[in-house]
Amino acid sequence: MAFYITQIYGGGSRDDQLQARVAQAAASIGISTIGIRQCQQERLATELLAALRPLSAGDGLIVQLPLASDQVVGETLLAVLDSLDKDQASIPLVLFLHRLLFSRPGLLEQSRALLKRSNAVIVPDSPAGRRVAQLDVTDRPVITCQLLDAVSNLSFSQLPTFSRHLNVCDPPTPAALNSWAVAAVPEHVYNAGFAVDNPACIDRGQAENDALILALHQEGGFGLLLDDDALQMNLGSFVAASLPLVVAKSNPQSAWVYRYGLGHVVESPAGAARCIRQTPAAIYEAMARRVEQFGRLSRRGYFLRRALLEGEYRALLDGQGLAKGAEQ
Repeated sequence: MAFYITQIYGGGSRDDQLQARVAQAAASIGISTIGIRQCQQERLATELLAALRPLSAGDGLIVQLPLASDQVVGETLLAVLDSLDKDQASIPLVLFLHRLLFSRPGLLEQSRALLKRSNAVIVPDSPAGRRVAQLDVTDRPVITCQLLDAVSNLSFSQLPTFSRHLNVCDPPTPAALNSWAVAAVPEHVYNAGFAVDNPACIDRGQAENDALILALHQEGGFGLLLDDDALQMNLGSFVAASLPLVVAKSNPQSAWVYRYGLGHVVESPAGAARCIRQTPAAIYEAMARRVEQFGRLSRRGYFLRRALLEGEYRALLDGQGLAKGAEQ
């Protein structure tokens, strides 16, 4: 018996990077990756069938959703699983739901049948868990994976440098970047896919993985969470770098940030600037110290591994319970 996890590739998008980070953590605990090439809707069933053929009766499967942006995949995947083995309960199924699924209208609802078929569901935060519960799948264990860990061998003997600036990673558009730019609080911008011409912004160029974490830690300041789709990866990078956070009150991670004192929860860019300007060094250091407690775990991949292992365990328990019931 083996456990597998899906990973989409070929789109060159943020989705690919998110899923690759999860698949990497899964590989570290013995879960093999099944690559699924992004393709048009009409070829999706053929692609899924070819990709999932290695599954045998009793093997478990973790499916990262969405499988393809803005496409209805639930019914297609169910049909493919059914064609592989008519006894659907013989393949324990865990769904790993990325935040993208919750930020685009209709995608989650289109997966209702697939959610009902699953043995366990992994969600990115508590609000996402409540959304899943509203779809009448409350008998499935819902596991929260608070961080998409930025796994790294880096370790820090000191806290990040105290500085009153914002760090922005992967801004989706110039408008999104400029909406938070305030002259009194500079922005250090990493991995922008466009020319950064706002005088309040400093373009730090391209940096990934360890190079990004190290740069963030050395430069210090605050980590700004800009949008939902990039939220999971950027949150992991900021926490790995021990940076205090600035997050909008409407952001699904705001309750977690507030509960553990990991930064400022704000209602507007002006509010963010005011909080940063009024933060003394001692308060900054206290927040950074609390973030580092999570960062030490996250750099070792704790949050992803814990969620994946719990999903695997719950799916196996559920599958054995179903098999026992069938025997009786």
